[in-house]
Parts: sequence; structure tokens; C-alpha cells
Amino acid sequence: MNRFEINLVAFFLFLTLTLPVFALLKQHYGGNAKIAEDLTPVLTQFVLFAEISDHLKSDYPFPFSIQENELTIDLSSLSADKITELEQAVDSLRDESNSCHWILDYPYFHHQHPNSISVNGTKLVLRTSEPEFLSTIAQSSCFIPKNISYLMPFSKTQFGFEANQKCIAGRPFLDSISPVAIDPVNPYLAFKLNEVDAFIVPEEKFRQVVSDEQIKILPGPRFYLYLQSENITPEQMTSLTSHIQARELSSAVFNDHAELYLPEKNLPQAAVWTTPIYMKIPEGTPFRFIGDRLKVQLENAGFVISSGILPQNSPTLELSVEQLNENDLDLFRYRLLKEKTPVAAETSWFEAWDGLEAEGKIVPLMLYETRVAVRKHFVDVRSGAGGMPDFSNAWIRPAP
Repeated sequence: MNRFEINLVAFFLFLTLTLPVFALLKQHYGGNAKIAEDLTPVLTQFVLFAEISDHLKSDYPFPFSIQENELTIDLSSLSADKITELEQAVDSLRDESNSCHWILDYPYFHHQHPNSISVNGTKLVLRTSEPEFLSTIAQSSCFIPKNISYLMPFSKTQFGFEANQKCIAGRPFLDSISPVAIDPVNPYLAFKLNEVDAFIVPEEKFRQVVSDEQIKILPGPRFYLYLQSENITPEQMTSLTSHIQARELSSAVFNDHAELYLPEKNLPQAAVWTTPIYMKIPEGTPFRFIGDRLKVQLENAGFVISSGILPQNSPTLELSVEQLNENDLDLFRYRLLKEKTPVAAETSWFEAWDGLEAEGKIVPLMLYETRVAVRKHFVDVRSGAGGMPDFSNAWIRPAP
């Protein structure tokens, strides 16, 4: 062995011994992910920023700066055509029929537009009425209200989604993602038959799925559960909620995969009132099971609960469920009020929300976080908007 060969061997030994272990695990391009159809909405959504350790971060190569209530993004790396496409998307926010028009008014319900988003030359500028709202709006999928071709990791095709070669953040490692229609009652069977690589785990199958060595469990889509009331006084609502055992509901139906908002009651339970209450329960599982158990809890406490038609102006209690479409819970509650509950235009969402809670019109119950099963050889699957799994940086670890 000559000197060159000896030095070459020594060099490679040096690299092997000194490089971090993770450097030897190299991302690989290629492959297809088969995901359940109910996980695909995140593939058509775009979020420019995420908040990590109380700081805004972006996967996109745009320098940005923050001064008080102003976020400035440098677009100088883009061509004039690309900037024009972005400017047109931002300008569409001024149209009141745009589903994202609300972002100019947050946190209020009027149309005075205390916030602004504009493209000035090679700068994208977000200004908010107060600095505390800046990060919240920057993380919304409505910050850039249209899918910009060169910002989307995957492109929609006739049969699914393909890696976007023109994405300025770099093309994804996966070649494609295929939506798969599977049995929602037993998606685990489809997984074992290699028909799907990622699916939402039904809670009744959770213990079986979590024990599978081919699967890793990730946080999944989130759902907000709350009570709405009509013709019930605040005092009556306080009496009623004092008999609700939220932890028992979560444990029995959600495997404790919920953050509880209704506090544990350490004080004596309030007196039961016997006026019949008409109760509305969602139809879909597993939320119907929560409603059924809640009904039993209240009946056991002595309340008269009816699912039939009661006379007009009768006390009404409804268990409502909404899927989160935003990562930020404040934005979610703002949009919930704006779309579901008429409120005074001059108020902020938090003033309106506090008022509805004080009146007993809304009672937050819990935030349920589903679990997603992902085949173990998929690496770096992140949490996207609303808890949906994000495959934009995912790749497949080669079989040993």
C-alpha cells in the first residue's frame, strides 16, 4: 500500500470516527407515501411561518425582520413574475368575499381593517394593530391566501400529489403522495395489507395499533369540544357543569388524549334543577360516545334530559365539535365566533368570548388530539396545520 492509499484510508477513518452519528443517516430522494384521504387537506394548505421557542421560523429562503408590529420579508431573490403572482394573491384579501378577508380585521369583527398585508417593490409587509397579534397572523394559512405554485411542496395531479420540482424551498424528498380510501372503522387492516402508510387511529383500536413495531405514533388532527346553551341562566349552567366529570369522559372515549378545560370540582356539587333539558349530540364517532356518556352523567345527577322535541324556549344544551384549521387556538376561537356566533362588530374576539362564557352560552369542555399511525421507515414527518401530519420534509429510510 503506497503513501497515497495509506493517507486515504486514514482520512476515511478520521471521518468515520469524528462525524456525528446523524451525518451518516442521509436523507434519500424517492418513494411514495400512501396516506388516508382524511389526512390530505394539509397538502393543499400553505403556512409561511411557524413559531418555535417563541420565535418565528420559516422553511423558505426569505430573510425577514420584525420591528414592533411590522414584519418585513425580503423577496429580492424572486423574479418579477413570481413577485407579481404573490402580490395578486395578497391583493385578493381586500375582496370581502375572500374567505381569508377576516385576517385584515383580527381580533375585531368590524371591517375597519386595522391590519394590512401588502407587497411594496421587493418587500412583503405585514402590519398589525398591536405587536401581540403579529406572530399569530404570520402563522395563519390566510397570511398568503392562495396557493402560490412555487411555494407548494407538492402539486395536485389527477391521481394524487407529486413533488413540486419548482418549490423554492427545495423539492420534497418523496416523489409522490397517494390518497387512499380506507375503512374508517378498521384502518389498521389496510395498514397490515400494505394499502396505507399513515392513518388516524380509532381510539378503540389504539392499544392494538400502538403495540405494532412497524408503527410510530404521532399527534394528529385536533378537535375542540364545547357546550352551547339556550334558555339556561348562568347560575343554572354553573349547577349543570358542576356535575360533569370531564376526566371520565376523556378517559373512557379518548384514552386521555385530551386537554381538559372544565376544571375538576373540589367543592360540593351545586343543586340539581329539574326543568327538562333538550340535549343535542353530534352524530359522528367518537364524539357521539362523549355525548352519550355526558347525558348519562347528567341523568345520574338528577337532571331530566330529553332528546325529543321540547316546547319553544325550552332549555337547550348542545355538545358542539369543531376541527381546528389553525395551529393557533386564538385564531381558531376568533374564526369560530365569526362563522358560528353573531357578536357585536366593535368588540374583540376575546371580549366576546369572555362575555359568552360569563353568560353560560359557551362552556369549553376539552381539546381532543387524535393520534396518527405512520409506518416507521418514514422519517421526519412533522405536525402541520391543525395537527395534520406534514410530509413536505419526510423521507424513507432504506431497508437494512
